[in-house]
Amino acid sequence: MTDDAPAVSVIVCSLAPREQIDCLRILEAQAFDDYEVILRDDKGISVARNAGIEAARSDRLVFLDDDAIPHADYLPAMVDALEANPIVAGRVIHPGDGVISRFVGSYDQGDRRHYVRAVPASFRRGSTGLTGCNMAFRREVFETVGGFDEQFLWGHEETDLARRALEAGYRVLYEPDATVTHWYATSLRDYWRKMARFGPADLQYDRKWDTPFSERVVETLLPVRLGPTPAAAAVATVGNVYRSLAYLRTWLAE
Repeated sequence: MTDDAPAVSVIVCSLAPREQIDCLRILEAQAFDDYEVILRDDKGISVARNAGIEAARSDRLVFLDDDAIPHADYLPAMVDALEANPIVAGRVIHPGDGVISRFVGSYDQGDRRHYVRAVPASFRRGSTGLTGCNMAFRREVFETVGGFDEQFLWGHEETDLARRALEAGYRVLYEPDATVTHWYATSLRDYWRKMARFGPADLQYDRKWDTPFSERVVETLLPVRLGPTPAAAAVATVGNVYRSLAYLRTWLAE
């Protein structure tokens, strides 16, 4: 890095014009200004993120979705967390109090700073504690384990990267002060459509990580989900059915 490198590089992948990207407008209105923005519109989220890493001048790299809304002092919190932690998962809050908000439990991990307890398993059973719309890395992570796997065009690319990093001995710090608001889905129809889109990425992830066949069968053929309320359970189950059908269609089409 050169002497004039910013404290942090913010990488945003989007097809929208810069002036229409809310997260950039909000960061510009905050007091912290020692950062640069790398905006990428490459085909495939992993390709775009890798290109952003290559173009970034800082050793601290923050990844935001274009529709994530950073809260006050977002970047100072990320810079502080990255001082002693190579991987940081920021807090993500789903707006509203509707049925989707109530069962997107992995989004908001609470207001206590902690190291994530990782669960190595299929994507639907496992967890790395990292959400792609709000995450940060020191450059050394990519130099150690490589970049985002470009076979993942949409979905699971951050989970795959985090799992490789965890196997290399890194830990994921959850930093609640680095908060964004982000919609997981804006309606039930949008949620179910998103679940169907995950099916092909689920299959890629399971194959790459050699998920046991028995686990894959159980996850696909028994899609029933529980939830904090009967309505949430019903919505989650229907979404999981769509996800399983997309998984099976992709599997059988090959």
